[in-house]
This record gives sequence, C-alpha cells and structure tokens, in this order.
Amino acid sequence: MSNSLRALFGFSLSVLLALPVAAAEEVALPSPLTLAAAKRIARQGNPSIAASEARIEAALAVIREAAAAYYPTASVSASAVHYHSRPTNTGSERTESYGLDATLSYLVFDGFARKFRVLAAEAGAEASREAEREASRLLLRAVAAAYYDCLLGREAMQVAQRDAEFNRELSAETQKRFQAGAAARSDVLNFEIRTTAAESQQVQAAYEYQIARIVLAQLMGLPRETPPERIDPAALPEVQGELRLPALDAELDYALLHRPDYRQIEERVDQLKATQSAARGSYLPTVGVQGGYGWSREGNPRFNDGRDATAYVGAQLTWDLYTGGSTQAQVARYQAEILAAKHDQALARQAIMAELRQLVEAAQVAKTQVELQTRIEAMTEEARKLVRNEYLAGRASLTRLNEAQTDLVRAAGNLARARILYWKVIEETAAASAKNLLEQ
Repeated sequence: MSNSLRALFGFSLSVLLALPVAAAEEVALPSPLTLAAAKRIARQGNPSIAASEARIEAALAVIREAAAAYYPTASVSASAVHYHSRPTNTGSERTESYGLDATLSYLVFDGFARKFRVLAAEAGAEASREAEREASRLLLRAVAAAYYDCLLGREAMQVAQRDAEFNRELSAETQKRFQAGAAARSDVLNFEIRTTAAESQQVQAAYEYQIARIVLAQLMGLPRETPPERIDPAALPEVQGELRLPALDAELDYALLHRPDYRQIEERVDQLKATQSAARGSYLPTVGVQGGYGWSREGNPRFNDGRDATAYVGAQLTWDLYTGGSTQAQVARYQAEILAAKHDQALARQAIMAELRQLVEAAQVAKTQVELQTRIEAMTEEARKLVRNEYLAGRASLTRLNEAQTDLVRAAGNLARARILYWKVIEETAAASAKNLLEQ
C-alpha cells in the first residue's frame, strides 16, 4: 500500500471513529432519564452499533460483487511493440507492431456457481444484519442493567438518608431529655452513633450510585465531558394491579424466531449450503461466448479500417474432468462445516431454553418478594411508630426502639430492592427472548 493510500485510509478511519462521539454530543440528555430514552441514546452513541452497521455495508458490497458475474465483461487493449533482431546472414532488422482491440465476453453457464455465490453473499448479509441486531440486543440489555443499578444505588442512598434523619431527630429529643435529667448519657450516644452509621451508609450508597451512573454514561456513548451527575434516572412506575409474569413457552417460541444470535447461526448454515452448491458447480462444464473487433499494423500506428481491421466471435466450452480431487474435498469440507453449525444451533437452542427457564423462575420469585416485602414494610412502619410513641412516653426501652428502627430500615431497603429486581428480571427476560428489540 502506497503512502498516499495509507494516509487516505488513516483519515477515513479517524472520521468513522469520530462519528459516534459527534452524534453523542448532539443528543440532549433528558431529566429525569427514562430507560427508553437511555436505550435510544445508547443506540445512537455507542460505537459498537456503528461498527456493526459498517459490516452490513461491507456484506452488501459482497452481494454486488457476486452479482457482477451475471454481466458481460468489456475490455479494450492497445499495444505497441518494437522488434530488433540480428540474423546471422542478413543485417539487423528493426520493426514496429501496433494493435488496438475491443473485446466483449459473457459467461453463459458455469454450473450454477454464480447463482449460489449470490445466495451465499445474501445469507452473509443477513448474518451481518443479525450480528448488528445482536449487538443492539446485548447493548440494550447492558443499558437496562446499569440503569437499574443506578436505581438500586439511589434507593439505598435514600433509605440511609431517612434512617439518618430519624436518628438525628431522636438524638435531638433525647438530648433535651438528658438535659432535663430524664434520659441517660448512653441514650444520647446511642442515637448519635446510629446517626453517624446511617450517614456512613449514605456515603457508601452515594458512591455506588455514582459508579453506576458512570457505567451507564459509558454504555450510552456520552462524551467524556458529560458529568455523571447529569444522569437522573426516573422513578419506577407504579404497578396497577397484579405484577405480570412471563410465560416460558411463549418467550421460547419468540426467541427461536427472533433472537439474533440464533438467527445468525441459521444464516450461517444457509450460507454454507449455498457455498457448497457453488463448489459443486465445478463438476459441470462452463460455457462462454466472446467477440471482438480490432486493428493491427506493422510500421505505422495509423490504422486503415479496410486493410487492418479484424473481427471475430466464438464460443468456448471448458470442462475440468479431473482436478486431483479438489472439488470433492471442498464439498466435503463445507458439509462438515454445515454439520458443525447445526450442532452449534442445537447448543444455542438449549442455552436459550435454560436461560429463559431460569429467568421465568427468577421472575416468579421476584414477584413474590415484592408482595411479601410490601406487607413487611407496612407492618414494620406501623410497629416503629407505636414503639417510638411508647419510648417517648417511657413505656418502651431504647433497645426495643433500636430494633424497630432497624427492622424498618431493613424492610424499606428490601422492598426497594425487590421492586427494582423484579423490573430488572422482566427486562432480562425481554432481552433473552429479543423482545427488547421491539422498542427500537
């Protein structure tokens, strides 16, 4: 490759790599950020999608390249030859020969190799499209996981904040009682310790929330100048009625029809079959026709159409009767690759089934956990309220109040995690069956 071509290639590559970043810079970041908006921005800004789309364009070019064999070939040639010879008996001779020819050739029959090469290229293009959809499926799955991780971090931070506020309030009330001689110093220290511990939990949760936002920003393809603080996930939607559960059979049927990685293997099998059929074309003869018109003259490049012109037309049949077994070896190789691809397809089917079965079970557990944690959170909140009033009235111990508050904090955190994990499992199931691609 020449230096100029290298420079052109390097410039083109730099432009392509810069395109996703430029697109991300033009995308407005809504606040609050919904999961659907995060997915849309990721589709526009993540470089993996742009790379997959470029591979599709390359595969389409392969189709055009294979289809070109259906068209005739036209060529023009010109020659100018100088002869200088020294025979033994005569003196040296110098002659010039000039020629100009135009040729048109067309391949009439090649054992259907052209047809199957085009079919193989089309299957390859479909496989590239499925690869692009697979990249989108995995990207959307990762975006959803990071999005719900953000929600988990924020919920944990808010639970710790409420815990700190409650203990801070009781610390102030206990301080007043201590100054009035109605409470011990240890009671004051108890609430100060629990307030500080809650603040520590809040700091840790804020850190995890920030990390989740950084990961989400990376998946969305946001420019590095975008601060993670601009990512403000929207609150979870309130569920009206009973939580839904995915059906295993319906999810599996949909996945086997639409999941890109499984479809990609099917296209690979079709591509191999077409390539094998193209290789079998070598068993048959090839037939071509050719015609041309040209001029040739010695000593002078000024042609005379009446004296120097020649025209011809003809047909040619070529049949390779023996090639050392190369055609048989090619056909056998593609047959083995087809068999291997079908085994890969069976393995992929089993993996998809196992994945969906686990996710459907996880969805059932997540639904049950949401229902149970909702009841627990309501009961612990009522219990904490009663114990607090009893403590302030002197009828409950500090230990009992601590237990009630600990139970409420734990219940609130468990409920928030259960709700988020439920939606996360639902999203994982949609990704496993490729239904998350319906949002595009």
